[in-house]
Amino acid sequence: MPLTSQDLFLAARARLLALTDRYTAAAIDKEGNDINILLRIMAGVGEELSLESTTQDLARALATVASTTDEQVERLCSDLTGGQVRRFGDAAAIVDLQWSRQNTYALTLDAGTTASDLQGNVYRLINAVSWSTGQNTPKVALAEAENTGRQGNVAAGLITKPGNNLGDNTVSVVNPSAASGGREQETIPELIARARDWFLNAARGTLSAIEYGAKQDPGVVQATATELLFEGTTTQLPFYRVTMTIADANGQAGTALATRARAKLQEYRCAGVPVLLVGGSVQYVVLRWQKLIYAKGYDPASVQAALVAKLLAVSLGPDIKLERSLLLAIAKLQVDGIAGVPNDALLSPAADVTPQAGYTIKFKADSIVFL
Repeated sequence: MPLTSQDLFLAARARLLALTDRYTAAAIDKEGNDINILLRIMAGVGEELSLESTTQDLARALATVASTTDEQVERLCSDLTGGQVRRFGDAAAIVDLQWSRQNTYALTLDAGTTASDLQGNVYRLINAVSWSTGQNTPKVALAEAENTGRQGNVAAGLITKPGNNLGDNTVSVVNPSAASGGREQETIPELIARARDWFLNAARGTLSAIEYGAKQDPGVVQATATELLFEGTTTQLPFYRVTMTIADANGQAGTALATRARAKLQEYRCAGVPVLLVGGSVQYVVLRWQKLIYAKGYDPASVQAALVAKLLAVSLGPDIKLERSLLLAIAKLQVDGIAGVPNDALLSPAADVTPQAGYTIKFKADSIVFL
């Protein structure tokens, strides 16, 4: 694990005090003193060198990944980051559920009470929900999917079936925002990429470091941070704010996931600069292809299915523009059986697509059409 500038400053401070009585501890610690500035500069340079050395160690170690087991890679990433990067297991989606009723007698929905969607995904209350006598005001409470994985990530308004035997047959339920954060176990390539990102973002307070901080929640797969400057006035100094949009493996994030991820940012954001964290939504784009030239001996239907699979695997973050050149490059370079891709092969979209604010561009298999 690389040494921090504070570690190095304290080591230099102790060494200096041991070697000479020319400086006092108070003088060394006083910001603005020449000796304090000098030691801080040296410590900063040392941190950069330590980070570079550790990064090279990681790169050399990961170069042998092909011949190591998953367990060895997990241990390597953990050891080289001082335990900061550990492999994410599979995770269940979380969601805020709004419970409503018409009756006004006292009622408690115990922790573990269920609600489900029409696809059979079941969600359980984490804590109990109670109404006193005379109350029937709607209550919002956190719930977690019964099963792990992406199938629990469903859009707002789809969880509408309360469980049985709740003690009040007027109870209804709905999710005002998306259920999100469900995922499968982190793959080894994803773990390695996150370990590398940990070193690159060791300097906290940068936009990339704040994005990395949000992704320390296992349910957050994508994060996009934007810095905004608010101009000052005659009575107010200018100030900055960072807006962060997050998304799960399905490209969306509800209020429950946003609340949980927000807690991860405290040690990554710059002091005094607030971070407005919002959950992303999905914007689906229709793709229409024409005039693709298929190589001899290849079945066009099979080649089209392979292209669809590659396109569905495209992972754009929130607020990231979809460029036509990316789609054409995938068809030209990543799919066997395509011999030629004319310039007008991609009929739709006719131009690059900029998503709505806070949205992530995704594709559906049945919306990728070959004419």
